[in-house]
Amino acid sequence: MAYASPGTDTSTDPDTDEKNQLLELGQLASLTASGSGDKSKDKLGQKALRRLAQNREAARKSRLRKKAYVEQLENSRLKLAQLEQELQRARQQGIFIPTPGDKPHSTSENDCSGQMAVAIGKLGTLENFLQEADNLRLQTLQQMQRVLTPRQSARALLAISDYFSRLRALSSLWIARPRE
Repeated sequence: MAYASPGTDTSTDPDTDEKNQLLELGQLASLTASGSGDKSKDKLGQKALRRLAQNREAARKSRLRKKAYVEQLENSRLKLAQLEQELQRARQQGIFIPTPGDKPHSTSENDCSGQMAVAIGKLGTLENFLQEADNLRLQTLQQMQRVLTPRQSARALLAISDYFSRLRALSSLWIARPRE
């Protein structure tokens, strides 16, 4: 799902580009019609036409970049949701990832070494998950700066902040849950 502000054109429709081109050419024709015999005005008209063509191409490329960025964000969001589901499944299977406030359970030394080996493996998995999430975050921020306006970036960052505060609240509830 792509989000766009009301003043942002995200279309890549060739008909829209053609209409814009015809409109620009009509405006250019009205500019050059009054002095078509004058060579300096003709030169000015050619420059203006070239500038309009360059602007049109730059706008088209910008729309395509923005569309690709929005698709990349959506894919990243889906990938993050998938990783969160995998983490949730791991937790449901009894994988316990201790936090600093957790108290260690008393076990015998034989069980402790086995649990330690399992915990180290799970810690590596968690570390990979966090690195991947951090890479996605960095890519998102870099793309936001390239594609979005400062206002759009600010709105996106506020939405992300709200999302993370909700995740923190859920994490607090998870930690405070009754243990078996």
